[in-house]
Amino acid sequence: FVAAGDLSLASVASAALVGAVLGDQAGYWVGRSGGTAIWARMIRHPKANRMLGRAQVSLHERAGVTVYLSRWLFSPLGPYVNLAAGATRLAWLRFTVADLLGEATWVTIYIGLGYMFSARIDEMADLLGSIAGTLAAGGVTFLLGRALWRARKDVAAQARATQMAGR
Repeated sequence: FVAAGDLSLASVASAALVGAVLGDQAGYWVGRSGGTAIWARMIRHPKANRMLGRAQVSLHERAGVTVYLSRWLFSPLGPYVNLAAGATRLAWLRFTVADLLGEATWVTIYIGLGYMFSARIDEMADLLGSIAGTLAAGGVTFLLGRALWRARKDVAAQARATQMAGR
């Protein structure tokens, strides 16, 4: 939409950044307000204690890098990092600075990719449709082959049973 001129780059980037940071802040404060009790309960278990203890030390020693990279490079970890940062009382300002930098990177990458490939959206849709069709055909072929293999084994087993009965 930005490349087509339907939306302004500044408004899209601002909305994406604000939304992402607000979501991260909510996760941090949920962890800060209720996560401490949950964290304390989880570390009572010996295996969890070792793992969570290492995670806590790592988070506090390398908070900036951990939070920054979990915003865009390892984004599936982001919500867990938010909660853990709040629950382990990571300094809010330290969390927020790394969060802002990481989300700014994420917004730049995703809007940049969308802008770069917007002219090729039809080609990408066709390619993805072809890939989906190929995967579906491959799946049907696999299932039919599996059914034939099982039927062949059943016929062979019946032939052996008939031979044994005739003896």
